[in-house]
Amino acid sequence: MTATKELTAIEKARKLGVEDYITKPFMPQILLETVYGALNWEG
Repeated sequence: MTATKELTAIEKARKLGVEDYITKPFMPQILLETVYGALNWEG
């Protein structure tokens, strides 16, 4: 999770293998969906 919203930072992180990218401020539902997705869990 980061406060950086720059597209170049997001692209660099994805190239380095980041699963997903959440920017702050975030919505709790988006955070939960991202975590559940990373865990392959349907909650």
